[in-house]
Amino acid sequence: NGCGGIVTRTWTATDNCGNFTTAAQVITIEGGDIDVIISPEAAEICSGGMVQFSAQPTGATYNWTATSGTFDDNTLRTPTYTATEAGNHTITLAVIAANGCTGSSSASVTVFEAPGLLEANSNSPPCVAVPLQLTASDGWDTYSWTGPNNFTSDEQNPTINAATVAAAGEYIVTASVGTCTATATTTVIVSEELTVNF
Repeated sequence: NGCGGIVTRTWTATDNCGNFTTAAQVITIEGGDIDVIISPEAAEICSGGMVQFSAQPTGATYNWTATSGTFDDNTLRTPTYTATEAGNHTITLAVIAANGCTGSSSASVTVFEAPGLLEANSNSPPCVAVPLQLTASDGWDTYSWTGPNNFTSDEQNPTINAATVAAAGEYIVTASVGTCTATATTTVIVSEELTVNF
């Protein structure tokens, strides 16, 4: 067993008179790489986030490296990786099996950067029948609003054209960039129309 080495085979031939001769054959066995499997092969996380990798085969010696980011212990079979900067990064694993065979493999990590603090605002308090304007911070890829009176919107800055009293309450916006997500809220008050008597 093993990944390589030299094997010598020797033969001895003897005739009926007791004469003999020997011959030897030297066989060189070239070593081969072992198959190394990393899971997941491709990961997507937010900057500062973590992902756990695992490797096959088991029972070997492991050495994990990354073009960016850190491992909690780069000699474990299942280390936890922490992203430190946005971008596309390569994870490399070198393995030495118990029999001395070696192998390596690589995986990729895409790290997204959140654009900053997500804030939700509005032009509260609008009067009844006046447009209610909701706003969210710039820089995110997707937005999803929910609110009173079954309100939903996937616009960054949605408008309720004619606000009613039913539009008053808490509005929640969830925004995302890649795997980065954030949530913000804003409370809206709708002022009822005043009646002036003379």
